[in-house]
Amino acid sequence: KKKKKQKQQQRLEEEKKQQRNLLHSSPAGRDPKDNALLFQTMFEIGRRNKVLNPSQMRTTYGKLMYLLQDSQNPTVAKSLGFSLHKDLVLVAPYLEQYDMEDLLFDPRLFGATTHLSGKNQHTGQRLPRETLAQQVKVKRELQER
Repeated sequence: KKKKKQKQQQRLEEEKKQQRNLLHSSPAGRDPKDNALLFQTMFEIGRRNKVLNPSQMRTTYGKLMYLLQDSQNPTVAKSLGFSLHKDLVLVAPYLEQYDMEDLLFDPRLFGATTHLSGKNQHTGQRLPRETLAQQVKVKRELQER
């Protein structure tokens, strides 16, 4: 039982050391606490990217989540001096914060945010240049209204 506890403590110390090394290699070699917002934002962007692109970052995302979970351990969090967790930034709450939620109901939103692809979505073949030019023209007209 004592060996198990020692092993667990040793593992925690090793994790803290690895996280400290990662954080100390931060920009300008500053104290990790100085870059807390940077690290929180990087983890939040990684999480948001995974939500939007589930097929990407398969192994990297798992490692990212293990690191984030380990950083929530009270011992590790105390040694870091800050939390790596930051809530996901979602569009609706972000717009509400700036009193702009009516932007979500703007009729031009769909056209302005629609992806224009150079390929036919059914066949995968390239679209003629004229067709793509017409799509761009329509999108620009929507944005000018």
